[in-house]
Amino acid sequence: MVELKTYANVQRPCTGASSAEIALPVFLNNVCLQCVSATGTAPPHTARVLALMHTAMYDAWAMYSTTPTPYGLSQTLRRPVDEHTRPNRRNAIVYAAYRVLHAHFYLALIAAGQELILQNALDELGLEYKDFELNPRTAEGLGNLAGQAAIDRGSGDGSNMWNTMGGNAPFADYTNYQPSLLPDQVPQPHQWGEWQPLRVPRPDSSETIVQQFLVPHWGALKPFAMRDGAEFRPHIGPDRDKASLERECAPLIEISEQLTDQQKAIAEYWSDGPHSVTPPGHWCMLAAWLCEQDKYDTEKALYLFFILANALYDASIAAWDAKRHFNYVRPVTAIRHIYKGRNITAWGGHEHGGVQDMPGEAWHPY
Repeated sequence: MVELKTYANVQRPCTGASSAEIALPVFLNNVCLQCVSATGTAPPHTARVLALMHTAMYDAWAMYSTTPTPYGLSQTLRRPVDEHTRPNRRNAIVYAAYRVLHAHFYLALIAAGQELILQNALDELGLEYKDFELNPRTAEGLGNLAGQAAIDRGSGDGSNMWNTMGGNAPFADYTNYQPSLLPDQVPQPHQWGEWQPLRVPRPDSSETIVQQFLVPHWGALKPFAMRDGAEFRPHIGPDRDKASLERECAPLIEISEQLTDQQKAIAEYWSDGPHSVTPPGHWCMLAAWLCEQDKYDTEKALYLFFILANALYDASIAAWDAKRHFNYVRPVTAIRHIYKGRNITAWGGHEHGGVQDMPGEAWHPY
């Protein structure tokens, strides 16, 4: 599992911070990312759970503050000013996050043998999760209410997390997407611009598995701030003729041949294979660093995570809407088709000593 800076003792200031309160949003964010890493959660699902958790935390905090407008809770639940204490805010925020994380990860954590992640987080905070009571007059109950409001938002967002819309697995596609090309099909030149699943090696095996189009229905999800998933879809799609594809592929081959250490480092940082925190998680790790670096107080930290996580969630919807709509080819597939039978010079892999001459159909990204 990825190692994350967890700021375990949030009663003390984290390094460079002005108060212990800065550590709590960062700590809970990192607990979420530990769950993501342990369960192998995919990037769009990561963006979604981060948005739900940070929204729940923001709403819980809003109940013990005078100015912020809650997103998923009624302002009538806001507690009197004399209850706006640090312990009440702290407990409400923690219970809100815990309720969302428990609902989304608990079974997957058990399957991964990592079910103690959530319990250990509570232990580090000196708290005990006794029940799921929803008493709006207590910090724990308000936290649970905020968490449940976020869960309810997710239940109706079109993600199909609970398999209520069809399929036999969490987040199953219910739109009946089918790729236009089969993995072993030899496409005609007019099909070179279409997405085609690859056969990829099965981990620790000589067998291969067929790639799946991960979330074909994601563009139909209910967004946070956008009108719908197609609001920012490009008006003009990519050119699919051979000449256009070759113009786009040629610079990639050149980059592959002349890879710099900086480019390699960037590729490795964002490659995000199985059991990483995924790109949305990376952005939230950067936000955690910013909270510490600029000494954000609790209000600013919660606002930052709330806005960033929901922006990432909307970005995931927009991106997958465009991926599904245009059904466009991956560079690895286009290059292998266009340069088949032609020799190229490109990155050949560490096992082959780096850059080498190869047939075009053998190209792969760094």
